[in-house]
Parts: sequence; C-alpha cells; structure tokens
Amino acid sequence: MIERAVRDLPVVPMPYLARVLQVLEARGVTAEAVCAGTGLAPAMVEDPKARVTFDTLAMILERGAEATGDPGLGLELGLETKPTSHSWYGYALISACTVREACEIGIRYLGVRIAPWRVTLFTEGDTAVMQFEENFDLGSARTLVLEYFLGGVIRMGEFLHGHSFVDTEVEFRADYAEQPHHARFAGQLPRVRYGCPKLQARHPAAWLDRRLAFAEPIANREATSALDQERQLVEPDDWVGRTRALLADPSNAYPDLDAAAVALGVSSRSLRRHLQARGATYRELREEARRAAAITLLEGSGASIAAVARALGYADVAAFSRAFQRWTGEPPNSYRRQRRAP
Repeated sequence: MIERAVRDLPVVPMPYLARVLQVLEARGVTAEAVCAGTGLAPAMVEDPKARVTFDTLAMILERGAEATGDPGLGLELGLETKPTSHSWYGYALISACTVREACEIGIRYLGVRIAPWRVTLFTEGDTAVMQFEENFDLGSARTLVLEYFLGGVIRMGEFLHGHSFVDTEVEFRADYAEQPHHARFAGQLPRVRYGCPKLQARHPAAWLDRRLAFAEPIANREATSALDQERQLVEPDDWVGRTRALLADPSNAYPDLDAAAVALGVSSRSLRRHLQARGATYRELREEARRAAAITLLEGSGASIAAVARALGYADVAAFSRAFQRWTGEPPNSYRRQRRAP
C-alpha cells in the first residue's frame, strides 16, 4: 500500500523529464514516440511547475534507451546535470555551510525531487558512508534510473568539493554487476566496486566538515523554506515535513509538542501518532532543527553563545552547551573557533 502511494505521487519535476526528451530529440527520437500512452501533452512538458510520477520518468527512460540502443543513457544524463538543474534543491545544497549540512539537507528533501530511495548518512571509523536503499522494486528500469540518480550525485558531490572524484579517495559500492557501457564513462567516474551487498558512496569522514565555497546561511534558509513549501504540495499528508517546516521558522521559537500541535491544527496526541507512523518523534525533529540553526548561527553570525542559546529557546548557556556537545562532540566555543580558523 505504501509502495503504491509513493509511486503514484507526482514528485518528479518536469524540467528533469524535459531534459531527457531534449537529449532524445537530438538523437532522432521524438517526444511523441516515447510519451505515447503516458497522458503527457506538449503543453505540460513546457510547464516548469508541472510534475510527473516516478513510473512515467522510468518508462520514458526505458523507451529512450531502447530507441537509441544506448543502455548508458541514464548515466550520461545524470553526469550532465548541474547543481542549478535541481532548482531550489540545488541552491539549498550549494549554499549550505559544510558538506555535512549539505548531505543532511539533500537527504531531508530528496522526496520533493525523486522518490524511490531512502538515503542514510553514517560513519564507519574514518569513513563517511551514504547508503541508498529503494522504497520499492524498480523493475526492469532499475539500472537506468539508478545510474541517472547516481550520476547526478557524483556531479553534485564534485561541485561541492571543488574537484573531480576520479582518482581520489571516493569509492562507490554497487549492488549489481559491472555493465559493458561503464567502460565508456571510465574517465568520469570514481572508483567503483561491483557486486556489493549495499549501494553506497564512501569518502573520508573528515570531508564532512569541509566548509563550502558558496556557503550563505540566509540564502540557504530561503532555499529550504521554498523546499518546505514544495513538500506541502507533493506530500500534503507528510506530518514530518509539516513539523520540520514549523520548526525551521525561528519566529516560532521551537515550541514544545503541545504548542506545535496547536499551530498545526491537531491534538498533541494526534501529532505524536502521525510522527510515529513515519518513524519520527517530535523531540528528534526539534533537536534536528535546533542543531541546524545553531550551526548556522555559530558559523555565519557574530552572535554570542548566550544569544545563540536564547535564540534556540534554551534557558541558559549551560543547557545549550550540553546539547551542542551531544550533537557535534565539541562545545560551541570550540566549534566556532575551529570553523573560523584560517
């Protein structure tokens, strides 16, 4: 039931599909040929605000690969994407303060772009691991869509870090066999190990704390606010998203559960139940919002630690310092000094 609901959500922005059709047209495959039977009208393809379901994108990729005889179509398209190809999602990632923050934003808002994956970020010793797991069976289009998605992840990662991933410490682990068309992209891909149990991207954990060249806290808040609004359009029953949107607005002063429920128009018991159904708790979401806001204020403003604590709704500096050390492993003063060091 959940799988069907996710697949039926029109979450894929039309510009992604328009780019696929543009590439196919250049190869002599008409939009009419690959869109036949999908219900897509030419006027819809021209509408940047329109969205299609994941199944529609997968069907058109499959038809395009068959018509062109090119099984590497998905990977080629993914590697061609730019950060700005993702609109507000791309702007939110590149304006984050650190690689870690960009990863967290990317994971949080992935559902407003392409829905088939759950992504988790964790560390194994000195290695940061981003793991991709499918929400549902992708069927015969799996490799095409997967490589389209991963190609985009590689390009975004290279832009954030400011260098190519080829011949670096970056490693992708694929849970499928190497394909003949991969040789064509040898000079554009990081090291890949095939036939692994899980699909993962791995790089040194120290990279997570790298400051991004285009970090801009105010622009980042604007971008994530726009993404919260998008999420309400594509996931109206997403109580996790609605709660995050409430907490992302500092003017709401990080309310407790009862106050948040009133703001969202439900009882606190109902809100707790809605969040639990999505595997979340209000406390976790409030901690997540406070952590993100604390890092933004410490890295992007000259506010005192006491002022940051007050802005986040803590009764005193000591309570905020304990919470911040729990989140990051270091006190806020030390964190600020290290991030501002030359």
